[in-house]
Amino acid sequence: MTAAEPRLSPSMDTLARLLDAVDADNAALRAQLPELRAAAQRARDLSDAYADSWLDERDELIAQFGAEVTPRVLSEDAIFDALTVHERLMKALLHLVASSVFMDDTDPDEG
Repeated sequence: MTAAEPRLSPSMDTLARLLDAVDADNAALRAQLPELRAAAQRARDLSDAYADSWLDERDELIAQFGAEVTPRVLSEDAIFDALTVHERLMKALLHLVASSVFMDDTDPDEG
């Protein structure tokens, strides 16, 4: 025979639900870490290629096919915008993580 679960007060019942939710959140965060690492690496790779060989390769393609060739990868604005958005999102993530680690709920957008 098993002992009956104790009847929890409303506040402890709420905390029990929060505990279960945090456990589920932890599993979801753990699952997302590899994708976040991969996203950061892809942005580094794009930034490195942009700073290294992109301009020469772009100019060669334009010389070969003409200025009407318009894949997004030939657009300096498209690359810059993608990297800028990535940086902004990573900074928001960094702030969220720092706030969680230090249990600080201030929002950087609020000053």
